Amino acid sequence: MSKRPIAPLHGPGTVLRLLTRADLPRTLAWRNHERVRPAFITSSVISEQTHRAWFDAYAERDDDYVFLIEARALGRPVGQVSLYEIDWRARTATFGRLLIGDDDALGRGLASEATRLVIDLAGSLGLREIRLDVFLANRRASALYRNHGFEPYGARGDLITMRRVIAPITKPESTGRRE
Repeated sequence: MSKRPIAPLHGPGTVLRLLTRADLPRTLAWRNHERVRPAFITSSVISEQTHRAWFDAYAERDDDYVFLIEARALGRPVGQVSLYEIDWRARTATFGRLLIGDDDALGRGLASEATRLVIDLAGSLGLREIRLDVFLANRRASALYRNHGFEPYGARGDLITMRRVIAPITKPESTGRRE
């Protein structure tokens, strides 16, 4: 199944849009940045060829969505976030690949806003639960996730596994009266 389209997600300070091939040089530079790499489970430097091959497979998957985080105030992409390993039947997914790669964008609350937007998207897609892994030592990320309703439920080595239950989106009930 090919990737279903998802419209850009709009917040007060950000716009999240799906990753395109044209974004690959920027996302590769962010992912290979010395400040960013240690926060990822696979922290080695990624080659351009590996990054392109990953994108080619990603572009055909309907269970993996990477969004570029565009900062309205800066007028440019500054990071990325993903909703992936989506199990459409079980209605679960993994949240992650969150990074702010642009040093000028750090400390502006953009990662928090992007997290909220992706959680809202997960709810609108009918997902019931999203989970993530975060390094125990990454206290800043852990605090961000806790602030957005993720709760720890397991650990593997130096990783904490967290999850967030998503309340079903309900439509207001009709009163049966015309107003």
